[in-house]
Amino acid sequence: MGFAEATADLVALVNGQCGPTSVDACMGLVHLPCDSYREGLVAQLEEAMDQSLFNEFLPLLSFKCANVDMVPRLVHWGEKHASVDCNAGIIAGIALFGKGQRETIQSILWNPQWEAHGTATGSCVWSYFAMQHVGLTFRELIRDIKSYDASIEGVQALEYCLDVLCVMLELKLSYTARPIRFARSNEESFGELYRDLFSWSTEHQDDSIVGWITDHFGYEHPLLDQYNELRKRFEIKMWHEIELEHVRTGS
Repeated sequence: MGFAEATADLVALVNGQCGPTSVDACMGLVHLPCDSYREGLVAQLEEAMDQSLFNEFLPLLSFKCANVDMVPRLVHWGEKHASVDCNAGIIAGIALFGKGQRETIQSILWNPQWEAHGTATGSCVWSYFAMQHVGLTFRELIRDIKSYDASIEGVQALEYCLDVLCVMLELKLSYTARPIRFARSNEESFGELYRDLFSWSTEHQDDSIVGWITDHFGYEHPLLDQYNELRKRFEIKMWHEIELEHVRTGS
């Protein structure tokens, strides 16, 4: 709501004993001026740094109280120390430093140490937020996967990346909340994504993501079922986009 008079109270709640209250306080402070509280927030951040468990969304405030030099320390924290049950705030906090963190978020998504697509902990939602806010596109993620050499990277690494992409695509289909008002959105249309994912370059070769999975893993791999289900859902969204465009233009 932009009610700056609440800032002091929210700062006092950031490191409180109640987890949900701390989350709400951090979310509120993201939208408020915090210049007068920088030193206190930095002190709290330093105290939590490199702990495995901490108030999860405290790192969200990094961009409010520190400069971009903090990012490598946040990455080290997330990779080496933070529990994957507790890293959503680190991922989102890195993204809030802006588009310059695009490659960092890209690396986090593909790094199994982060489990950035975790659904049980909610990290996936903040990874989806992060990729949007730094301007990382699905086209780039798809290109990354198709450029993988399984003989070098290993089959497990490839499976992991496909799992991550699948979860991010599911969020594209279903997640509409905007917990951070000024966050950037992914503008790729469902039609564009459908073509990038599921179209064939010629009628004689299935080089879609489904064909690519089949070539690398065979016809029985469970990823095929997941991506075929995604294809059906994307078709529904794509036709809805076409209908809306027809209503908008009258053509």
